[in-house]
Amino acid sequence: MGFNRQNVELALKEASESNPGAWAGHSRYVAKACKNLSAR
Repeated sequence: MGFNRQNVELALKEASESNPGAWAGHSRYVAKACKNLSAR
């Protein structure tokens, strides 16, 4: 599996379904922060 947004979102969805918790939302927040920082 290569790293692109679609593959990562799918992997995160599958992982959060098998292991629910606040970590999934945190991971999305961190990804958004990284995207914003890299756009500067």
